[in-house]
Amino acid sequence: MPSHNKQYEGLFQPWEVSIAVTAVSRQKRKSHCLEKEDFDDLLHECLSCWQLAKYKYDPESNVPPQAFMLKVVRNCMLKIVRDLLRDKRRVLSSADSLDRPLTDRSQTTLLEAWEAKNPTDSIHIEVELKLDIEAVLPRLTARQRELCRLLRDEGLNLKEASAAMQIPRATLYGDMERIRAVFAKAKLGEYLGEK
Repeated sequence: MPSHNKQYEGLFQPWEVSIAVTAVSRQKRKSHCLEKEDFDDLLHECLSCWQLAKYKYDPESNVPPQAFMLKVVRNCMLKIVRDLLRDKRRVLSSADSLDRPLTDRSQTTLLEAWEAKNPTDSIHIEVELKLDIEAVLPRLTARQRELCRLLRDEGLNLKEASAAMQIPRATLYGDMERIRAVFAKAKLGEYLGEK
């Protein structure tokens, strides 16, 4: 794998990449919620934030550009942490009770369906799939989870999701490839329509 400086050569100066790598590394060590987040995704997110903010730097100020960049990157990382923690709280608050009936027409609870011995039981398979997917989602970045939500829950296509998220479609294609890789690694490729 190429070094980060080589990877971003021509886009950023080595000092910019170095500051971002250091800030991401420190925040990853400090924040438990970032353990499963991919380092390169976080680095890319921070460098994207810096790319948008660096034109706001005033060379006439007494602040060196490195200090300005560090502030931008730290704020970006803190936003990512806040978003992840918010998503975790949302998931916890909307978690299904194991004693709740699976459907309005069924008295079978989620726990009973899980404990069912027949692996071909459609309810059992549905519950297993739901639990497997919920176990995989934390491995995705906040943006990738939002993309999944828009595609699955809102029924949007990639073009509509791109407009809703205000992110270029090409970037979302990259996110889709990473999502596919995570789902494939968890043996959930069928869920994405793959064989």
